[in-house]
This record gives sequence, structure tokens and C-alpha cells, in this order.
Amino acid sequence: KVQPFLNNSEKNGSYSEKNPCNSENYDTKKSKENIVVVVVRAREEMERCFEQNIAPVTPAVEREIGVYLEEKQVAPELMRAVIEYSALSGAKSWRYVAAVLDSCLREGITTPEQFAVKGKSAKPARREKQTSTSEHSSSIDFDEIQRYITYGGKHGKQKETM
Repeated sequence: KVQPFLNNSEKNGSYSEKNPCNSENYDTKKSKENIVVVVVRAREEMERCFEQNIAPVTPAVEREIGVYLEEKQVAPELMRAVIEYSALSGAKSWRYVAAVLDSCLREGITTPEQFAVKGKSAKPARREKQTSTSEHSSSIDFDEIQRYITYGGKHGKQKETM
């Protein structure tokens, strides 16, 4: 009579200790390896994104990208959105990207969607400030005109000697 095939771990409880493929440690190790692979891929992707949008990646920027992804737990999608936002804003430096990421961390922003909503609500406020100051200020500099009248076209040289 043929015995049905039994898994060795069913026959011997200590088998899983001898064969790590069937142990919980193996699963944990595999899980950690998968996380490392994902983080490495995310880091490489963010470095490419930074290079395409901002500037070449220096070793310092490379380390900082890793810090934001691994230690500060910034989602790669959010980092990509911030890098692209920085590039479109004309702020092409890692410092600006890091400042925006720090602001997102302080405000609890974790997704590109939340970042986009924050960006839309922040832009009109800045415009309001600009229009309110431009309403109260004149484009004519009366002090400059007075210096020109008093000192003639050479007011810059006269101003230095005063």
C-alpha cells in the first residue's frame, strides 16, 4: 500500500527549524528583502526624477533622498510630486525640495493628492497678499525722482559721497 506524500514538517515538528524555507524566520527575512528591494528601486527612481527635473544627483543629495524615503517615511509618490512642483516653480535645488518635504511632514501631508490640494489653497493666498500690497503702493518712486531733480542724472555718484 502506498502512503500519501506528507510534508516533512508534518512528520517532524523540528523540520522547519532545519529547513528555513518553511520557517517564520524565512518569511520575515524574505519580507525584509522585498522591502529593501522596493526602497532601493524607489531611491533610484527618485534620483532619476531629480536628475530629469532639477540637476545631477550629488552624493549628498543621494543620501538625503534615502533619509527622506527610509527614515522620514516619505512616500515616493509624494517626493516625485514635490520634485516636479519645485522644477515647475523654477526652484531647482535640493534645498527647496527638502524644505517643501519638511513642510509636508509638519502639516501631515502624505500623498500627492493632499499636496496638490495644499498647493492650490496656498497659491491664491499669495496672490491676495501681492495684490493688497500693490494696491497700496505706487510704482512711482518719488524719492528717486526728488534725487534726480536735486542732483541731476548723476544722483548715484552724489549719493555715495553723502
